Amino acid sequence: FILAGIYGLVVLVSYPGTLCWDTAGQIEQVIGNVGYSARHPLAHTLLVGGLTKLGYILFSAYEPGLFLYMMVQVVMLAAALASTIAVLAKRNVKCKWLAGMLVLYCITPVYTNIVSIAIKDVPYCAFVVGYGVCFALLLETPGYIRNKKFVLCFVLMQLGAILFRNNG
Repeated sequence: FILAGIYGLVVLVSYPGTLCWDTAGQIEQVIGNVGYSARHPLAHTLLVGGLTKLGYILFSAYEPGLFLYMMVQVVMLAAALASTIAVLAKRNVKCKWLAGMLVLYCITPVYTNIVSIAIKDVPYCAFVVGYGVCFALLLETPGYIRNKKFVLCFVLMQLGAILFRNNG
């Protein structure tokens, strides 16, 4: 909640958020008369464009929808980074080190900068961090593979990493 609150304030200051030229093209694919392109990941295009379009439908303006997307992005990144702290806390890492990680996550410019830009890299990063945490847990405790909730989370992280990036 602390990370989401800090990142949410950063996004609020830049309301409705900053657009990368790639993302502007993705939004145009959903709200305009432009066909979909294989240049951008379809899942991200549908998410950012769909929420922006929803903002227009509900409020007759695109900005509220873009802001809604930005808040989804905030929650995704905050949850991924918080999961790293949570896993280490369960490993009895000293509280001062966990607090240090939290402070770094809050003040390191790379996180506060990317979270205020509508760009496919943020959800992708969140999924990759989540995947890494799941993979580390599985290596540590192979029995997790029999836990349905864990497997579902692991599969969702893998799918997110695949569907929210287009490197090919």
